[in-house]
Amino acid sequence: MAIDSQTVFVVDDEPVVRKAVSLILEQAGHRIETFASAKEFLERYDGSQPGCLVSDVRMPGMDGMDLLRHLSQQGRKIPVVMLSAHGDIPMAIDAVKTGAIDFLEKPADPDVLRQKVAGALAMDLKWRIDLDEKEEIEQLASTLTPRELEVLRLLVDGKDAKIVAQVLGSSYNTVRVQRASIMKKMKADNIADLVRMMNLIKSQE
Repeated sequence: MAIDSQTVFVVDDEPVVRKAVSLILEQAGHRIETFASAKEFLERYDGSQPGCLVSDVRMPGMDGMDLLRHLSQQGRKIPVVMLSAHGDIPMAIDAVKTGAIDFLEKPADPDVLRQKVAGALAMDLKWRIDLDEKEEIEQLASTLTPRELEVLRLLVDGKDAKIVAQVLGSSYNTVRVQRASIMKKMKADNIADLVRMMNLIKSQE
């Protein structure tokens, strides 16, 4: 996925702020889309669009915190940088707990804002790469037989072939053959690869 395909979505009810934030980020080469309200953003935002969100906290109607909660409830994963002219520590903590990755006070220092947005975009890119890999891993795992899936779970839990054979009431040689088949189907070089694959799937759930 190309970095230049990412967009920074700026949500703020004040036109002056939207313009200022847009200019700061455009100077860093980012593509910008602006919204006057959280409602407008939700109506136009397509979760498949790569990028990050820069949102004001205090807005009429649905505010920034409500927007964070809505995105979280809908399972729409996007890195969010919150801005507030009235920020305080409890609000910042609440924002991060609700899903924001950063909280900046207005007026945000241009260099700091660009740095935080760059980090948010990098996070979004990693999430999407991990999601693509997760889908590939799940496709590979779908080729395993039910018994191979049982063997896989035990191997990932740290059991060696002898223990797996005892647990499943099978022979050691049979488990060795099944392990080799799993490695081939999953395109894994070793058990550590299998562990990483399964951990990635869990982390994306």
